[in-house]
Amino acid sequence: MKPSTTAAWTARIIEEQSSTSEELNKSMVDVNRISRENTDAMNSSAQAMSDPAKQCG
Repeated sequence: MKPSTTAAWTARIIEEQSSTSEELNKSMVDVNRISRENTDAMNSSAQAMSDPAKQCG
């Protein structure tokens, strides 16, 4: 393999790895946000269930 070919191949691999890492990071941020939202919803539900006055209206 010629050095110019190797350099181009390496650059492409690095670019793809960077893009994949960025997508993975965005997905992890989304999972974290959804997990917090679910936790908040479950906490609100648990609090509402523990207070009979809130259940009636």
